[in-house]
Amino acid sequence: MTRTTTLLLGAALAATSLLAACGDDAKPATTPTTQAGTGTTGMSQDAFCDMVRNYEAKSNEFDALFQAGTPTPEALETAFTTMAGLQGELVANAPADVKADAELVLAGVDEMVAMFAAHNWDVAALMTSDDAAEFQALIDDPAIADAGDRLDQWGFDTCGIPLDS
Repeated sequence: MTRTTTLLLGAALAATSLLAACGDDAKPATTPTTQAGTGTTGMSQDAFCDMVRNYEAKSNEFDALFQAGTPTPEALETAFTTMAGLQGELVANAPADVKADAELVLAGVDEMVAMFAAHNWDVAALMTSDDAAEFQALIDDPAIADAGDRLDQWGFDTCGIPLDS
């Protein structure tokens, strides 16, 4: 597998994280600006922050797939479907001030999952298919990147989750 394909897949997996660094070169503030409170879903922001921390831990486990080389189709399917499911739970419980951004990121992840599934979770098949350009467009989508940046900052400001460097 080429380095470019590996980087694309790494970027795609990173996109599954609500708090992944998805964006441009602009760096968010580095000091939290808000305190946890109560979200609109009935779940406290502290509980939601715990949910995000658990999600981040699982995401970090799956990041190892790309550090070890090309993941098997089975491992890729497990990673993407697990993370998409967890992200769906986060979206369902997201406070109103980040819900639209979370929904936008999840929609992009859902499209990636559908593309991988259509190619039997085979990286080479996807990256050499007619879907490759659309897949790349999702990775490069500035609206998704901006939403990811806002989610990063919210996670830092509200939950104290460190920003990725």
